[in-house]
Amino acid sequence: MFLRWLEYLVFVLIALVFATQIFVPMWQGKRLFPIFRSRQRQLERKLAAAREEATEATLDRQLGEERERLNRLRQESKGEGGTSGLGS
Repeated sequence: MFLRWLEYLVFVLIALVFATQIFVPMWQGKRLFPIFRSRQRQLERKLAAAREEATEATLDRQLGEERERLNRLRQESKGEGGTSGLGS
């Protein structure tokens, strides 16, 4: 009796693997055995995160440059305002 249930269980597991790893991907036009591509998906996520961090770093650098430019312009305008001679 136990062996009969074990036989059914093994059959169900094989059918499930066939359905999820072969039939469904074939039906959707994707590559077979997607379980083995989990490493590839993980690396793609890491690559996307690294690109996002690089973009953020570039934007932070540009922001710092613009703030420095703004401070220089403010200092220049303060320097010109005091020596314009309008108050004399």
